[in-house]
Amino acid sequence: MSKTITYIKTVLEEPESQSLEFRSVIDNEYIGRTVCSFLNAKGGHLILGIDSDKKLKGVSDADKNAATIKNMLTNELIPEPAVSVDVEKYKKKDLIIITVWEGTKQPYIYCGTVYYRVAEKAVKATSEQLAELIHRQKEKGERWEAKPAIEAELEDIDLSEVNACIKDVESSCREKDLPNEPLSFLSKFGLYKNGDFTNAAVVLFGKEPVRFFPQCKVRLSVFQSDKAGDHIVYDKFFEKNLFQSINQITDLFDLAYGVSSSFKSSDWKRIDHPNYPRLAIREAILNAFIHRDYSYYTASLSINIYPDKLVISNNGKLPVGLSVEDLAKDHLSQPF
Repeated sequence: MSKTITYIKTVLEEPESQSLEFRSVIDNEYIGRTVCSFLNAKGGHLILGIDSDKKLKGVSDADKNAATIKNMLTNELIPEPAVSVDVEKYKKKDLIIITVWEGTKQPYIYCGTVYYRVAEKAVKATSEQLAELIHRQKEKGERWEAKPAIEAELEDIDLSEVNACIKDVESSCREKDLPNEPLSFLSKFGLYKNGDFTNAAVVLFGKEPVRFFPQCKVRLSVFQSDKAGDHIVYDKFFEKNLFQSINQITDLFDLAYGVSSSFKSSDWKRIDHPNYPRLAIREAILNAFIHRDYSYYTASLSINIYPDKLVISNNGKLPVGLSVEDLAKDHLSQPF
């Protein structure tokens, strides 16, 4: 049973709540208000194709409707929201699952109105609720990645890497009508603001990010035995931007640990055995990069390879209110 089917079965057992709503028909106005209220709360899920009595109705032309909904949310919500719109099949019916993360730039506005979450309903925010959202945002302070990297200039940014990113996003078909000019692209995603590159822009696309943020480096060590203090066979620091470092580390695994081969005495064909599956390694390394806390100069990311295990670790921590046990349940991703 797929993870998605398991998730849908689980939510069908839950009542509508502050973070979960069902809707049998597509109503863009209703969707916009609901998503706006989720953004101004703790996030949530809106599932289209299931009515409030949990009866499975399905959605016709699901892919087309999902694209329209995503475009509407992008255009009508201010500021640009953290939302995913996915089509999933359940019991031969197409459903649209809208996942909303807690907004980092509250309050969010839909068509000129701020919507707030009260129990399982989206309501227009009162002056008191609006004041609470603004106060909450001030208490959070500006996120590290959104702060300007004051010393970073245009020559410190690898524009070829930005152009490669634009092509990757276009080829994935996840975004349409993207700016082709690098600075416009960075501006769209909040990486270039008011003539300044943000800290995130330097981490993602800097030519020498460690010159600004030493915590960007990654150490990869290979040990002769299963104890970290024993003889180190190989030791290397990776100091490029996020994209280049991930590619370099993944390539190293391919070269040094990618495949071992064997032959059977009864067969001349070579049998290849991948020591570390490339996709699993890339996912683990990418998660280590994304879920680390870059705001500390002592931030670290290490990859230790032992004869019998691989350990990838960083100084990231779980968001407040989330336990290790919660990771095995359905939960909203909250990257640092």
